[in-house]
Amino acid sequence: MARKSALEKIEYHEKICRIMQKQTFSEIKELKNQVRRMEWILIVIGVLLVMEFDNARIFFKTILEIFF
Repeated sequence: MARKSALEKIEYHEKICRIMQKQTFSEIKELKNQVRRMEWILIVIGVLLVMEFDNARIFFKTILEIFF
């Protein structure tokens, strides 16, 4: 089994770091999208509570179908 040189080890490590960085950024992007959806849901719920919307169940169900 041949020993890897220091340069090969560094290059391998950098390759792994790039892969992990891409995965991390992808997960962060997905979390941002989830937070954005939750914010909108909370805004809609707040509006419904303030307006005392008569058909709140129907409206809320429609909003949930849009976001999920």
